[in-house]
Amino acid sequence: MTTVPDLVADPAQVTEAWLTRTLRAAGVAGDASVVGVRRTRIGTGLVGQSIRFALTWDRPGDLPDTVVGKFPSPDPKSRERGHTGGEYEREVRFYQDLAARAGIRVPRCHLAAYDPDTGDFTLLLDDLAPARQGDQLTGCDVTQARAALAEAAALHAAYWDDRTLDDLPYLSRPDPELLGAFLADVWPVFREQYRAYLPPGGEETAERFVQSFPAWATSRTGPPCLAHGDFRIDNMMFTGPRVSIVDWQTIQQAPAASDVAYFVGASLPPAIRRVHEDALLRGYHEELRRAGVTGYPWPRFLDDYRHAAFAGVVMTIAAAMLVGTDARGEEMFGVMLSRHLTHVHDTGAADLLP
Repeated sequence: MTTVPDLVADPAQVTEAWLTRTLRAAGVAGDASVVGVRRTRIGTGLVGQSIRFALTWDRPGDLPDTVVGKFPSPDPKSRERGHTGGEYEREVRFYQDLAARAGIRVPRCHLAAYDPDTGDFTLLLDDLAPARQGDQLTGCDVTQARAALAEAAALHAAYWDDRTLDDLPYLSRPDPELLGAFLADVWPVFREQYRAYLPPGGEETAERFVQSFPAWATSRTGPPCLAHGDFRIDNMMFTGPRVSIVDWQTIQQAPAASDVAYFVGASLPPAIRRVHEDALLRGYHEELRRAGVTGYPWPRFLDDYRHAAFAGVVMTIAAAMLVGTDARGEEMFGVMLSRHLTHVHDTGAADLLP
């Protein structure tokens, strides 16, 4: 078994000495020492856990008052998913390999460590407080959506049609046949658990989609880029008009429209989305153009966007059945299911199913 220096899988084992050593190595502590630490869990992550560490130093200075650590989930089901599904590795590799060029606001990373044998990992990041985390249940407003889509455009443009991503195996997407078989297997259980959230006609649309998933997954391709994969309001931290993106466990090489359709479908309440959707999409497309992506015409983007409206249905069903959840998590998946299927209906995406 390999030994990964400085990796701590249990936040209870984070000590003053470990924090001192890690922050000195990152160049943010000088020769100061942490002499006290308080821990507070933050967020409601279902696959990992995030802890805010409030620090007491042995001297005054330009030193961080708090930092945030991210660790494997304490829930055995979610922890196993994060290991075998590659979520833990992908997030660490993002900070190690991709974040510097991503063109998007993310927390500064002080440590990114991963053990491929056990799946354990440690991330130590800048604390974005007093930034406010978005809320998936209430959704976002138009100003927040505009800021989020500008960040999406920056990320996508940074790795637009970049074939070097082909050489990173952790960015590969699931096999369509295997994922399709999984969706078909869990759909009856998921349907019964979340039936109350299905909009009119949603059950028939979702069942048809599950049955035709492999063909849908291979029927359309857009220009590949680095996609976040879970680009929704819960994974965003807002400071006034600025937004930082967190939770990079689902990064993948995928069409840009998958992030855009997933965000718009999941994070905007339908009544708001219907009024502002066109303007938001045009804003995103213009941001792409400003970032240097000039070979992606507006009609092609709309076509890809319509096809990608089902991306959120895939994520909702799969995630709800793969990770441990709580009452808030169940409500979140239910709200996402309702919004995504309503989005599918409004865009006419079901007409594209084989």
